Amino acid sequence: MDDHQKCRLHSAMKPFLGYCFYKSAANLKERMDESVKPLGLVIQQCGILTILEVLGNLSQTELAEQLEMDTTSVVRFIDGLEKKKYVERIADPKDRRVRMLHLTPAGQKALAEVRKVGREAEEKFLSPLSAEERKAIRSIVPKLITEG
Repeated sequence: MDDHQKCRLHSAMKPFLGYCFYKSAANLKERMDESVKPLGLVIQQCGILTILEVLGNLSQTELAEQLEMDTTSVVRFIDGLEKKKYVERIADPKDRRVRMLHLTPAGQKALAEVRKVGREAEEKFLSPLSAEERKAIRSIVPKLITEG
């Protein structure tokens, strides 16, 4: 039995949706963190790589806004990604004071691996659900975040 299966929910807490989401999110975050740890990453850095791939070059401030994180935290995560050569800071041709973040080929390769191990972790997390329930939760949860 894997450690994640030891996580239990007392029957008295099942009616409290907020608590159930909290426990589920903590369980999934732990799984995701463990899945990307061998890559030398944390889940927040995976988010940075993903946003840079989708949106292209961004300033640190723009990236922080996209991720809804404070700039100080984003800079710390970027420093780690830069050391691994997954991102590089390049001068903004419009404003020399601004450094734009660029996803490198090594970062793209790392992101592909992140997606692979992330999918595996998600599948293990969702394994108690039927295929139909998995499809439903993947559709419903984003709506709760953006519209809730």
